[in-house]
Amino acid sequence: MIRIKTAAASVLAVAAWSGAAPAGVAPIAAARVAAARVAAGSTPAGVASARAALLRRGDLGHGWSRESPAPAKVPALTCPAFDPRFAGAVQTGAAASPTFEAGPSGPFASDVAHAYATTAEQATVWRALVRPGLVRCAAASLRHGGGDGVHFAVTGERMLSLPALPAPAAGYRVSGTASLPEQMIDVYLDMFVVGRGTTIAEVVLSSFEQPPTRGLEFRLLSTVARRLPAE
Repeated sequence: MIRIKTAAASVLAVAAWSGAAPAGVAPIAAARVAAARVAAGSTPAGVASARAALLRRGDLGHGWSRESPAPAKVPALTCPAFDPRFAGAVQTGAAASPTFEAGPSGPFASDVAHAYATTAEQATVWRALVRPGLVRCAAASLRHGGGDGVHFAVTGERMLSLPALPAPAAGYRVSGTASLPEQMIDVYLDMFVVGRGTTIAEVVLSSFEQPPTRGLEFRLLSTVARRLPAE
């Protein structure tokens, strides 16, 4: 079991983001490299809004460390498996956090944020994005991954219920397995979107054997939600 955890940890840790896997390891999220369906137009204010929403090492608590740096290219909120059009929305900034880990089995945590020109444009993106079909992006992130001899398979997809948070939010869970010859372990990938004002953030937690605790997830979601601009 230790062997499969060691082999799979680096790819599970970056399950939601492309471009962050170490050399020789295919990123799990290769399917999510597709460009967002928005017009480019980054502004200093937009980039600052996106960066303000990112998780920081201090948000996570004792024992957490940085597992990998932020991806060189900020991933889109969508993927080829679920790629709605955000008609008329202008993205003004985007940012991605490093991936943090609590230990070899996880949890692993990271987030991305995208800012838009107006609250109305953010609302356009939110309405198109936050649908049951978004879970397909989380599933593709896991299903298309692997490397270092590890194969990932998806066994379940569902939406997650959430308590009241400081901003609108939705959650999705993908469960699956990571396997090497003669070894198999359960894996979990939870993806959340939270939005307010001009900004939408996507927070991802993943782990082996047991899903991330709801207490940890709600705490991190609340932290990100409070950082989103009111307008």
